[in-house]
Amino acid sequence: MINGSLNRIFDRLRMKRTTGFVLAFFLILPSLFMVTVPAYGQSAPSAQIVTNDAPYYMQQSGSAAYGGYAPAASTVVDDTPQYTPHYVPYSTPYYIRRPSAPFVQNTAQPDETYFAFQRSTETDRLDTETTTVSHEFKFINGAGGIGPVLQYSRFDQKDVGNANLYRPEISMDYKLNDRFSFSGVAGVDNYSVSYSNTHTIATYNVYGTYSPSKTLSIGLGSFRNTFGILQSMQEGIAATYFGGDINYAPTNTLHFSVSGNEGLYNDGNERQFGQLSGEKQVLSKPFALFLGARVTGMHFAHSPYNGYFDPERYGAAEGLLRIRANLTQKLSLDTGGSAGFEAVNPDYAPKPTYDPNIKLSYAIGNNVALEGTAEYYGSNLATDSGFSQLILGLDLHYFWR
Repeated sequence: MINGSLNRIFDRLRMKRTTGFVLAFFLILPSLFMVTVPAYGQSAPSAQIVTNDAPYYMQQSGSAAYGGYAPAASTVVDDTPQYTPHYVPYSTPYYIRRPSAPFVQNTAQPDETYFAFQRSTETDRLDTETTTVSHEFKFINGAGGIGPVLQYSRFDQKDVGNANLYRPEISMDYKLNDRFSFSGVAGVDNYSVSYSNTHTIATYNVYGTYSPSKTLSIGLGSFRNTFGILQSMQEGIAATYFGGDINYAPTNTLHFSVSGNEGLYNDGNERQFGQLSGEKQVLSKPFALFLGARVTGMHFAHSPYNGYFDPERYGAAEGLLRIRANLTQKLSLDTGGSAGFEAVNPDYAPKPTYDPNIKLSYAIGNNVALEGTAEYYGSNLATDSGFSQLILGLDLHYFWR
Protein backbone atom coordinates (compact mmCIF):
# COMPACT_ATOMS: atom_id res chain seq x y z
CA MET A 1 0.00 0.00 0.00
CA ILE A 2 2.83 2.38 0.86
CA ASN A 3 4.59 1.62 -2.41
CA GLY A 4 1.36 2.24 -4.33
CA SER A 5 0.88 5.64 -2.63
CA LEU A 6 4.47 6.65 -3.35
CA ASN A 7 4.12 5.67 -6.99
CA ARG A 8 0.98 7.81 -7.34
CA ILE A 9 2.78 10.78 -5.77
CA PHE A 10 5.75 10.39 -8.13
CA ASP A 11 3.38 10.11 -11.11
CA ARG A 12 1.74 13.42 -10.17
CA LEU A 13 5.12 15.12 -9.70
CA ARG A 14 6.31 13.90 -13.09
CA MET A 15 3.09 15.14 -14.70
CA LYS A 16 3.46 18.59 -13.12
CA ARG A 17 7.09 18.86 -14.16
CA THR A 18 6.30 17.77 -17.75
CA THR A 19 3.39 20.19 -17.97
CA GLY A 20 5.62 23.03 -16.73
CA PHE A 21 8.24 22.31 -19.38
CA VAL A 22 5.58 22.20 -22.09
CA LEU A 23 4.03 25.54 -21.06
CA ALA A 24 7.46 27.16 -20.84
CA PHE A 25 8.27 25.91 -24.33
CA PHE A 26 5.01 27.33 -25.72
CA LEU A 27 5.57 30.75 -24.17
CA ILE A 28 9.31 31.21 -24.72
CA LEU A 29 9.92 29.84 -28.23
CA PRO A 30 7.76 32.31 -30.21
CA SER A 31 9.12 35.30 -28.30
CA LEU A 32 12.53 34.61 -29.83
CA PHE A 33 11.17 35.67 -33.20
CA MET A 34 9.90 39.19 -33.88
CA VAL A 35 7.69 38.40 -36.88
CA THR A 36 4.16 39.78 -36.69
CA VAL A 37 1.19 37.52 -37.43
CA PRO A 38 -1.81 39.35 -38.90
CA ALA A 39 -4.88 39.47 -36.69
CA TYR A 40 -8.14 37.93 -37.83
CA GLY A 41 -9.49 39.62 -40.92
CA GLN A 42 -6.21 41.33 -41.84
CA SER A 43 -4.28 40.48 -44.98
CA ALA A 44 -0.56 39.93 -45.15
CA PRO A 45 1.55 41.35 -48.00
CA SER A 46 1.13 39.27 -51.14
CA ALA A 47 4.79 38.21 -51.21
CA GLN A 48 4.73 36.87 -47.67
CA ILE A 49 4.16 33.23 -46.85
CA VAL A 50 1.67 33.06 -43.97
CA THR A 51 -0.47 30.53 -42.21
CA ASN A 52 -4.22 30.61 -42.78
CA ASP A 53 -5.55 33.76 -41.12
CA ALA A 54 -9.17 32.69 -41.08
CA PRO A 55 -10.61 32.16 -37.60
CA TYR A 56 -9.42 28.83 -36.25
CA TYR A 57 -12.85 27.20 -36.27
CA MET A 58 -13.25 28.04 -39.97
CA GLN A 59 -10.13 26.02 -40.81
CA GLN A 60 -11.60 22.69 -39.73
CA SER A 61 -13.70 21.02 -42.41
CA GLY A 62 -17.04 20.34 -40.77
CA SER A 63 -15.34 20.27 -37.42
CA ALA A 64 -17.70 21.86 -34.95
CA ALA A 65 -20.67 19.71 -35.93
CA TYR A 66 -18.84 16.78 -34.41
CA GLY A 67 -17.47 18.42 -31.32
CA GLY A 68 -14.20 19.60 -32.75
CA TYR A 69 -12.18 17.69 -35.32
CA ALA A 70 -14.46 15.60 -37.51
CA PRO A 71 -13.36 11.99 -37.93
CA ALA A 72 -14.52 12.30 -41.57
CA ALA A 73 -14.82 8.96 -43.33
CA SER A 74 -12.01 7.60 -41.25
CA THR A 75 -11.23 5.16 -38.51
CA VAL A 76 -11.12 6.49 -34.97
CA VAL A 77 -8.18 4.65 -33.63
CA ASP A 78 -8.40 4.24 -29.90
CA ASP A 79 -10.74 4.35 -26.95
CA THR A 80 -9.70 7.72 -25.52
CA PRO A 81 -12.25 10.58 -25.71
CA GLN A 82 -11.61 11.26 -29.39
CA TYR A 83 -14.86 13.20 -29.66
CA THR A 84 -13.30 16.18 -27.89
CA PRO A 85 -11.70 18.73 -30.23
CA HIS A 86 -8.34 18.78 -28.48
CA TYR A 87 -7.76 15.21 -29.56
CA VAL A 88 -7.23 14.55 -33.26
CA PRO A 89 -7.66 10.87 -34.07
CA TYR A 90 -4.41 9.88 -35.73
CA SER A 91 -6.13 8.08 -38.57
CA THR A 92 -8.05 11.20 -39.51
CA PRO A 93 -6.89 11.84 -43.09
CA TYR A 94 -4.39 14.68 -43.09
CA TYR A 95 -6.02 16.19 -46.17
CA ILE A 96 -8.89 17.24 -43.91
CA ARG A 97 -6.42 19.61 -42.21
CA ARG A 98 -4.62 20.82 -45.33
CA PRO A 99 -5.70 24.49 -45.29
CA SER A 100 -3.22 25.33 -42.54
CA ALA A 101 -0.17 24.64 -44.72
CA PRO A 102 1.77 27.72 -45.89
CA PHE A 103 0.50 29.40 -49.00
CA VAL A 104 1.13 32.51 -51.05
CA GLN A 105 -1.53 35.20 -50.69
CA ASN A 106 -3.46 36.50 -53.71
CA THR A 107 -2.96 33.46 -55.92
CA ALA A 108 -5.63 31.25 -57.49
CA GLN A 109 -6.32 27.90 -55.86
CA PRO A 110 -4.33 25.32 -57.86
CA ASP A 111 -4.69 21.56 -58.15
CA GLU A 112 -2.90 19.82 -55.29
CA THR A 113 -1.15 16.49 -54.79
CA TYR A 114 -0.73 15.42 -51.20
CA PHE A 115 1.42 12.84 -49.35
CA ALA A 116 1.36 12.17 -45.60
CA PHE A 117 2.87 9.73 -43.14
CA GLN A 118 1.77 9.47 -39.53
CA ARG A 119 2.89 7.30 -36.62
CA SER A 120 1.23 6.92 -33.25
CA THR A 121 2.29 5.09 -30.09
CA GLU A 122 0.11 4.49 -27.05
CA THR A 123 0.64 3.27 -23.51
CA ASP A 124 -1.62 0.27 -24.20
CA ARG A 125 1.10 -0.90 -26.63
CA LEU A 126 -0.89 -0.09 -29.77
CA ASP A 127 1.30 1.29 -32.58
CA THR A 128 -0.24 2.64 -35.76
CA GLU A 129 1.31 3.80 -39.03
CA THR A 130 -0.81 5.54 -41.66
CA THR A 131 0.15 6.58 -45.19
CA THR A 132 -2.14 8.85 -47.24
CA VAL A 133 -1.94 9.90 -50.90
CA SER A 134 -4.47 12.20 -52.54
CA HIS A 135 -4.97 14.55 -55.46
CA GLU A 136 -7.52 17.35 -55.73
CA PHE A 137 -8.65 18.79 -59.05
CA LYS A 138 -9.92 22.36 -58.76
CA PHE A 139 -12.84 23.62 -60.82
CA ILE A 140 -14.84 26.85 -61.30
CA ASN A 141 -11.77 29.01 -60.66
CA GLY A 142 -10.94 27.21 -57.46
CA ALA A 143 -14.42 27.45 -55.90
CA GLY A 144 -14.61 23.66 -55.78
CA GLY A 145 -12.40 20.62 -55.70
CA ILE A 146 -12.73 16.89 -56.23
CA GLY A 147 -10.29 14.02 -56.17
CA PRO A 148 -9.31 10.52 -55.03
CA VAL A 149 -7.80 9.64 -51.66
CA LEU A 150 -5.97 6.41 -50.85
CA GLN A 151 -5.02 5.48 -47.31
CA TYR A 152 -3.32 2.50 -45.71
CA SER A 153 -3.04 1.88 -41.96
CA ARG A 154 -1.18 -0.81 -40.06
CA PHE A 155 -2.17 -1.54 -36.44
CA ASP A 156 0.09 -3.56 -34.12
CA GLN A 157 -0.76 -4.27 -30.49
CA LYS A 158 1.74 -6.37 -28.59
CA ASP A 159 0.41 -9.71 -27.30
CA VAL A 160 -3.00 -8.92 -28.85
CA GLY A 161 -2.73 -8.93 -32.64
CA ASN A 162 -2.52 -6.72 -35.70
CA ALA A 163 -4.72 -5.37 -38.48
CA ASN A 164 -4.39 -3.86 -41.94
CA LEU A 165 -6.82 -1.24 -43.20
CA TYR A 166 -7.23 -0.08 -46.82
CA ARG A 167 -9.39 2.97 -47.43
CA PRO A 168 -10.13 4.29 -50.94
CA GLU A 169 -12.18 7.50 -50.91
CA ILE A 170 -13.43 10.30 -53.10
CA SER A 171 -13.53 13.82 -51.63
CA MET A 172 -15.30 16.95 -52.82
CA ASP A 173 -15.78 20.49 -51.58
CA TYR A 174 -17.58 23.43 -53.13
CA LYS A 175 -18.23 27.03 -52.12
CA LEU A 176 -21.39 28.20 -53.84
CA ASN A 177 -21.05 31.79 -52.61
CA ASP A 178 -20.23 33.73 -49.45
CA ARG A 179 -23.20 32.15 -47.69
CA PHE A 180 -23.24 28.48 -48.70
CA SER A 181 -20.50 25.86 -48.81
CA PHE A 182 -20.39 22.07 -48.86
CA SER A 183 -17.82 19.32 -48.31
CA GLY A 184 -18.10 15.58 -48.56
CA VAL A 185 -16.07 12.39 -48.41
CA ALA A 186 -17.25 8.89 -49.32
CA GLY A 187 -15.27 5.69 -49.16
CA VAL A 188 -14.95 2.08 -48.07
CA ASP A 189 -13.03 0.69 -45.11
CA ASN A 190 -11.66 -2.75 -45.92
CA TYR A 191 -9.71 -4.31 -43.08
CA SER A 192 -8.62 -7.66 -41.72
CA VAL A 193 -7.64 -8.50 -38.14
CA SER A 194 -5.10 -11.23 -37.45
CA TYR A 195 -7.59 -13.30 -35.51
CA SER A 196 -10.88 -12.54 -37.30
CA ASN A 197 -12.55 -12.26 -40.68
CA THR A 198 -12.25 -9.39 -43.18
CA HIS A 199 -14.78 -6.55 -42.92
CA THR A 200 -15.89 -4.11 -45.62
CA ILE A 201 -17.82 -1.09 -44.36
CA ALA A 202 -18.97 2.01 -46.26
CA THR A 203 -18.05 5.34 -44.66
CA TYR A 204 -18.84 8.97 -45.42
CA ASN A 205 -18.72 12.54 -44.13
CA VAL A 206 -20.96 15.30 -45.47
CA TYR A 207 -21.14 18.81 -44.07
CA GLY A 208 -22.86 22.01 -45.18
CA THR A 209 -22.46 25.55 -43.89
CA TYR A 210 -24.77 28.54 -44.09
CA SER A 211 -23.35 31.96 -43.17
CA PRO A 212 -26.08 34.62 -43.02
CA SER A 213 -23.49 37.22 -42.03
CA LYS A 214 -19.75 37.63 -41.55
CA THR A 215 -20.13 36.98 -37.83
CA LEU A 216 -22.41 33.94 -37.83
CA SER A 217 -22.24 30.48 -39.40
CA ILE A 218 -24.56 27.50 -39.01
CA GLY A 219 -23.51 23.99 -39.97
CA LEU A 220 -25.28 20.65 -40.38
CA GLY A 221 -23.67 17.34 -41.17
CA SER A 222 -23.51 13.60 -40.86
CA PHE A 223 -20.70 11.06 -40.94
CA ARG A 224 -20.13 7.33 -40.55
CA ASN A 225 -16.89 5.83 -39.29
CA THR A 226 -15.31 2.63 -38.03
CA PHE A 227 -13.01 2.32 -35.01
CA GLY A 228 -9.31 1.49 -35.18
CA ILE A 229 -9.34 -0.59 -32.00
CA LEU A 230 -8.64 -4.28 -32.54
CA GLN A 231 -11.64 -5.45 -30.53
CA SER A 232 -13.99 -3.06 -32.37
CA MET A 233 -12.48 -4.07 -35.71
CA GLN A 234 -12.97 -7.73 -34.92
CA GLU A 235 -16.66 -7.08 -34.20
CA GLY A 236 -17.09 -4.85 -37.28
CA ILE A 237 -18.31 -1.89 -35.21
CA ALA A 238 -19.37 1.28 -37.06
CA ALA A 239 -21.29 4.38 -36.02
CA THR A 240 -23.38 6.99 -37.84
CA TYR A 241 -23.63 10.54 -36.48
CA PHE A 242 -25.97 13.45 -37.18
CA GLY A 243 -25.03 16.86 -35.81
CA GLY A 244 -24.94 20.59 -36.08
CA ASP A 245 -23.10 23.63 -34.82
CA ILE A 246 -23.39 27.39 -34.48
CA ASN A 247 -20.32 29.63 -34.62
CA TYR A 248 -20.45 33.29 -33.64
CA ALA A 249 -17.56 35.74 -34.03
CA PRO A 250 -18.72 39.24 -33.00
CA THR A 251 -15.23 40.66 -33.61
CA ASN A 252 -12.10 39.61 -35.48
CA THR A 253 -10.55 38.42 -32.21
CA LEU A 254 -13.44 36.72 -30.41
CA HIS A 255 -15.24 33.47 -31.25
CA PHE A 256 -17.91 31.31 -29.60
CA SER A 257 -19.14 27.88 -30.66
CA VAL A 258 -21.87 25.48 -29.58
CA SER A 259 -22.25 22.03 -31.12
CA GLY A 260 -23.98 18.72 -30.61
CA ASN A 261 -24.70 15.40 -32.27
CA GLU A 262 -26.45 12.07 -31.95
CA GLY A 263 -24.58 8.84 -32.70
CA LEU A 264 -26.11 5.49 -33.63
CA TYR A 265 -23.90 2.39 -33.38
CA ASN A 266 -24.45 -0.88 -35.21
CA ASP A 267 -24.17 -2.80 -31.93
CA GLY A 268 -27.36 -1.08 -30.71
CA ASN A 269 -25.67 1.67 -28.70
CA GLU A 270 -26.49 5.40 -28.85
CA ARG A 271 -24.49 8.50 -27.94
CA GLN A 272 -25.47 12.12 -27.27
CA PHE A 273 -22.76 14.76 -27.39
CA GLY A 274 -22.65 18.48 -26.61
CA GLN A 275 -19.94 21.13 -26.40
CA LEU A 276 -19.55 24.84 -25.70
CA SER A 277 -16.32 26.75 -26.32
CA GLY A 278 -14.92 30.24 -26.65
CA GLU A 279 -11.62 31.75 -27.77
CA LYS A 280 -10.14 35.24 -27.57
CA GLN A 281 -7.05 36.64 -29.30
CA VAL A 282 -5.24 38.58 -26.60
CA LEU A 283 -1.97 39.40 -28.39
CA SER A 284 -0.93 40.07 -31.99
CA LYS A 285 2.74 41.08 -31.63
CA PRO A 286 5.38 39.64 -31.67
CA PHE A 287 3.18 36.56 -32.15
CA ALA A 288 -0.55 35.85 -32.06
CA LEU A 289 -1.75 34.48 -28.72
CA PHE A 290 -5.21 32.98 -28.21
CA LEU A 291 -6.79 31.93 -24.90
CA GLY A 292 -10.05 30.11 -24.43
CA ALA A 293 -12.12 27.56 -22.56
CA ARG A 294 -14.18 24.51 -23.47
CA VAL A 295 -16.84 22.41 -21.73
CA THR A 296 -17.78 18.98 -23.09
CA GLY A 297 -20.51 16.50 -22.13
CA MET A 298 -21.47 13.09 -23.47
CA HIS A 299 -23.85 10.23 -22.65
CA PHE A 300 -24.01 6.62 -23.87
CA ALA A 301 -27.19 4.56 -23.65
CA HIS A 302 -25.30 1.31 -23.00
CA SER A 303 -21.81 0.00 -22.26
CA PRO A 304 -21.41 -3.12 -24.41
CA TYR A 305 -17.61 -3.09 -24.03
CA ASN A 306 -16.93 -3.59 -27.73
CA GLY A 307 -13.59 -1.79 -27.62
CA TYR A 308 -14.57 1.85 -28.14
CA PHE A 309 -14.84 4.32 -25.24
CA ASP A 310 -18.44 4.09 -23.97
CA PRO A 311 -18.92 5.52 -20.45
CA GLU A 312 -22.43 6.12 -19.14
CA ARG A 313 -21.58 9.81 -18.79
CA TYR A 314 -18.49 11.86 -19.60
CA GLY A 315 -17.68 15.47 -18.76
CA ALA A 316 -14.64 17.71 -19.26
CA ALA A 317 -13.69 21.33 -18.58
CA GLU A 318 -10.48 22.68 -20.12
CA GLY A 319 -8.49 25.81 -20.71
CA LEU A 320 -7.14 26.46 -24.20
CA LEU A 321 -3.93 28.14 -25.37
CA ARG A 322 -2.77 28.67 -28.95
CA ILE A 323 0.19 30.53 -30.45
CA ARG A 324 0.73 31.37 -34.11
CA ALA A 325 3.83 33.03 -35.54
CA ASN A 326 5.67 33.55 -38.79
CA LEU A 327 9.23 32.69 -37.82
CA THR A 328 10.54 33.66 -41.26
CA GLN A 329 8.90 34.46 -44.58
CA LYS A 330 8.77 30.73 -45.34
CA LEU A 331 8.55 29.11 -41.90
CA SER A 332 5.47 29.33 -39.67
CA LEU A 333 4.61 27.94 -36.24
CA ASP A 334 1.28 26.90 -34.77
CA THR A 335 1.47 25.50 -31.26
CA GLY A 336 -0.61 25.31 -28.11
CA GLY A 337 -2.77 22.83 -26.31
CA SER A 338 -5.37 22.29 -23.66
CA ALA A 339 -5.36 21.33 -20.00
CA GLY A 340 -8.15 20.64 -17.54
CA PHE A 341 -10.15 17.91 -15.88
CA GLU A 342 -12.38 15.11 -17.11
CA ALA A 343 -14.60 12.57 -15.39
CA VAL A 344 -16.82 9.61 -16.20
CA ASN A 345 -19.78 8.17 -14.32
CA PRO A 346 -20.04 5.86 -12.49
CA ASP A 347 -16.44 4.71 -12.14
CA TYR A 348 -13.95 7.56 -11.66
CA ALA A 349 -13.42 10.85 -9.88
CA PRO A 350 -12.23 13.90 -11.90
CA LYS A 351 -8.73 13.45 -13.27
CA PRO A 352 -6.38 15.85 -15.09
CA THR A 353 -6.00 15.79 -18.86
CA TYR A 354 -3.57 17.66 -21.10
CA ASP A 355 -2.78 17.86 -24.80
CA PRO A 356 0.21 19.92 -26.03
CA ASN A 357 0.81 20.08 -29.78
CA ILE A 358 3.06 21.81 -32.27
CA LYS A 359 3.10 22.24 -36.04
CA LEU A 360 5.85 23.71 -38.23
CA SER A 361 5.11 24.62 -41.86
CA TYR A 362 7.76 25.46 -44.45
CA ALA A 363 7.24 26.68 -48.02
CA ILE A 364 9.70 25.64 -50.73
CA GLY A 365 9.35 27.99 -53.65
CA ASN A 366 5.83 28.54 -54.91
CA ASN A 367 4.84 24.91 -55.40
CA VAL A 368 5.88 22.83 -52.39
CA ALA A 369 4.95 23.00 -48.71
CA LEU A 370 6.21 20.76 -45.91
CA GLU A 371 4.43 20.34 -42.61
CA GLY A 372 5.62 18.54 -39.48
CA THR A 373 3.33 17.89 -36.52
CA ALA A 374 3.69 16.46 -33.03
CA GLU A 375 0.98 15.96 -30.43
CA TYR A 376 0.93 14.36 -27.01
CA TYR A 377 -2.30 13.41 -25.31
CA GLY A 378 -2.28 12.49 -21.63
CA SER A 379 -5.11 11.42 -19.33
CA ASN A 380 -5.21 9.90 -15.86
CA LEU A 381 -8.84 8.88 -16.27
CA ALA A 382 -8.40 5.15 -16.64
CA THR A 383 -5.77 4.29 -14.00
CA ASP A 384 -3.30 5.93 -11.65
CA SER A 385 -0.61 5.48 -14.28
CA GLY A 386 -2.94 6.99 -16.89
CA PHE A 387 -3.14 6.79 -20.66
CA SER A 388 -0.91 8.63 -23.10
CA GLN A 389 -0.47 8.85 -26.85
CA LEU A 390 2.27 10.42 -28.97
CA ILE A 391 1.43 11.35 -32.57
CA LEU A 392 4.06 12.36 -35.14
CA GLY A 393 3.30 13.37 -38.71
CA LEU A 394 4.98 14.62 -41.87
CA ASP A 395 3.03 16.10 -44.80
CA LEU A 396 4.07 17.13 -48.31
CA HIS A 397 1.87 19.37 -50.49
CA TYR A 398 2.58 19.96 -54.17
CA PHE A 399 0.58 22.76 -55.83
CA TRP A 400 0.26 22.60 -59.62
CA ARG A 401 0.60 26.30 -60.30
